[in-house]
Amino acid sequence: MIFMSSLKCPKCGEEIGKSWKTCPYCGTEITNVIFEDYKTQIYSDFTPKETKTQIYSDVGKTNLNPETPVPQNNKGKIAAVAVVGVIILIAAVFAMMPNADKYYNEGVAFYNQEKYDEAIASFDKALEIDSNYAKSKEYLTHAWNHKGIALGEQGNYSNAITCFDKAIGIDPNYAGAWYNKGYALYYLKKYQEAIACYDKAIAIDPNYKEAWNNKGVTLDELGRYTEAIQAYDKAIAIDPNYKEAWYNKGVTLQQLGRHSDAITCYDKVIEIDPNYVEAWYNKGVSLFNLKKYDASIIYLEKYLILGGNDVGAQEYITKSYFWTYYNEGVSFYNEKKYDNAISKLDKALEYASQIEIDKADLDKVSNVLGIIWNEKGKLVQRNTQLDISEALMYYDKGIEIYPEYAPLWYNKGILLGWSQDKYYEAIDCFDKAIEIDPNYAEAWYRKGWAFFNLGARIEAQQYFDKAEQLDPSLKIDPILRNVVLP
Repeated sequence: MIFMSSLKCPKCGEEIGKSWKTCPYCGTEITNVIFEDYKTQIYSDFTPKETKTQIYSDVGKTNLNPETPVPQNNKGKIAAVAVVGVIILIAAVFAMMPNADKYYNEGVAFYNQEKYDEAIASFDKALEIDSNYAKSKEYLTHAWNHKGIALGEQGNYSNAITCFDKAIGIDPNYAGAWYNKGYALYYLKKYQEAIACYDKAIAIDPNYKEAWNNKGVTLDELGRYTEAIQAYDKAIAIDPNYKEAWYNKGVTLQQLGRHSDAITCYDKVIEIDPNYVEAWYNKGVSLFNLKKYDASIIYLEKYLILGGNDVGAQEYITKSYFWTYYNEGVSFYNEKKYDNAISKLDKALEYASQIEIDKADLDKVSNVLGIIWNEKGKLVQRNTQLDISEALMYYDKGIEIYPEYAPLWYNKGILLGWSQDKYYEAIDCFDKAIEIDPNYAEAWYRKGWAFFNLGARIEAQQYFDKAEQLDPSLKIDPILRNVVLP
């Protein structure tokens, strides 16, 4: 809000008082002062609609032109002195008289300085002096409205509503008072009543963009998202550069999971105001939900650079790095570049240690790592020129990370039995694989193979039968089947 506190005479340029009707230096008649009452509504601020209001004054016209000739006889001088004395006396009397305008303008000045207690006191004094103020209905409506705004700024919404009702009682078509009442009702969580007030303001002024915007916010609180979006669209149609409406529409779309549409809204906000920090944050979150983690990091870090301090931003950034490294690791795994994959997945786990990550997400990393260690072990196991103990180390590493991955136990068991004749340890591994997956036909087969090599031929045939039952396509080595049982 801008209050015009000083004036200059348009003719002679001398400074004059705000309420003077005539310049005392040159006699020029001064038009009344206009001040800008309110700026436009921002969603997060308690600010009413833009309007213009007249500062009224009871100061009458005087003719104090210094160029007027003065009579030279003594009687004239005495008479002039007497007249001047009377004028001074009258002026002094008027100066001592309470003036509603004075307190009203004083209240506006205090309000502009955010001195709300002083503003309320001044408005009260103005209304005490003249509760009807017959000369101007507009004065009263603005006085009550100003007082309501000041109370609203203090969070005293119930008493603010009383003031707005006073203004509406005087002028039922005062759209700004209806709007402010709706705003106060919103903060009292009386959403249906708030919407009714916004609708009244819109009926009076269909182009009241702030009322459309706040109606949308209130509908959103009630979960009426489609209607909320329609209200935001009305506000945007009135003012295509209304960044608050674009932002609020984006929030509602985000709540509906329509992240691509929400991003379009946030892009518009950033285009209008590149320093709108919340838009950077919310776009980053939507990108995260679309699994566009690299882009999400860019927007969330920009939010922090602009001064955003929501702790959630850093958490989203860390999670984005977690998923970025995870995805890169999986990509390398699919290309069979296992060492690169392990490096990326280890990095993902580093970020996971910094914040709370869902167990299911952590398991994804562990699972892939376990699978990779299993693949590395198999590669070593197939290459007879490499040290078999290295493969065993890989299987153990995988089991440590992903103990519920049955193939790790299965392959470790084969390695122990085949290369080291450690059949009892191999059987333990096959049992673990079967415990994890009772339908693991190959594990049943290899368990039979281990028993066969230990000389337990009857038990071996039972396990071979179980394997074939689970997987008829499984081919049992005829040598193992064609044995003479005792």
